[in-house]
Amino acid sequence: MTSGIKDLGDSIKVLYIDDDPSMLIITKSYLEKFDAGIEVRGTSNPDDLIKQMDAFDCIVSDYKMPVIDGIELAKKIRIHSSIPFILYTGQGSEEVASEAYDVGIDDYFRKEIEKSHYQVFARRIRGIVEKHRYEDRLKESEVRFRSLFELSPMAIAIQDIDGYPINVNEAFTQLTGFTRSEMMGRTLPALARELGVPSEQIKLVINTGLALHDGIEVDPFEYAFTNKKGIKQKVRVYTSLLKNEEKILGIQVIALKLGENLDYS
Repeated sequence: MTSGIKDLGDSIKVLYIDDDPSMLIITKSYLEKFDAGIEVRGTSNPDDLIKQMDAFDCIVSDYKMPVIDGIELAKKIRIHSSIPFILYTGQGSEEVASEAYDVGIDDYFRKEIEKSHYQVFARRIRGIVEKHRYEDRLKESEVRFRSLFELSPMAIAIQDIDGYPINVNEAFTQLTGFTRSEMMGRTLPALARELGVPSEQIKLVINTGLALHDGIEVDPFEYAFTNKKGIKQKVRVYTSLLKNEEKILGIQVIALKLGENLDYS
């Protein structure tokens, strides 16, 4: 019967820096035993660390070392990289921990001699690296969303639950004839009234927002209007609720143009 944590997920390459050769051997052995996905490379010389950072997913560093201490090393690393950095020491204190977090160290872990300590340490390393990877993916997703939002040929507006635009893309400004600055601070129904949209259609827009807020799905609807530049438009409107877990953030409005300067009577 085997013990420990096995095959928890993606592999993690750890660079462990310590001036004590025995700690390098012991820590590598137990971390790789308790998490088969962790691969540890030990070194007592941090001089060429910056050149090697891209090859690793996490840095674990001793605090007290003859050439440079772990906090000073972290300061240098943070100039170039946001790689997860864990200060691993047997000579720390609350003051050291506080200083470590102030310079951007991700975690502070005290050395112990019990085998179970390394099991906990392996979990901490994996947790920190996976959190970092998740945040990186989230940032990439946000960049992609902003690009799709701005470049979409469909008119998109994001409004708060009171109907005030939070953001609109270029296609939405072209559709309505309003600039972004003209739309900010005014509700979409108010803008529609300025364009002469019939009150029945404005009421439909308002009721759509209320229905979405109440958790009711709303079918796409169509309406015609003349934009601020005098161009007749006909659009099909899709609406959806934007939520973060259970918190309602607003409403997304997507308008697909069906045609312009046509007879919509």
